[in-house]
Amino acid sequence: MRDRCVRDPEREIAVDDLYTAWGSWAVDNGHVKSTKQVFGRDLRAAIPGLRVARPRDGAERERVYKGVALRCADSSGG
Repeated sequence: MRDRCVRDPEREIAVDDLYTAWGSWAVDNGHVKSTKQVFGRDLRAAIPGLRVARPRDGAERERVYKGVALRCADSSGG
């Protein structure tokens, strides 16, 4: 988390996107990739105040983590 993410209450990221990024990091660094559910549980334990939401975007209701984003997304504003 420290290497790749930024904590910011105004930021959000799709659950699937953060899990995919973490999975790549885990494999690259010799860690066992856990399930998305275990990852989410551990993430919420590590980041107090992190919320999971399903904002409306037309017909889509993708789950997002509110309060965290990938650092590489900082320059694009996304």
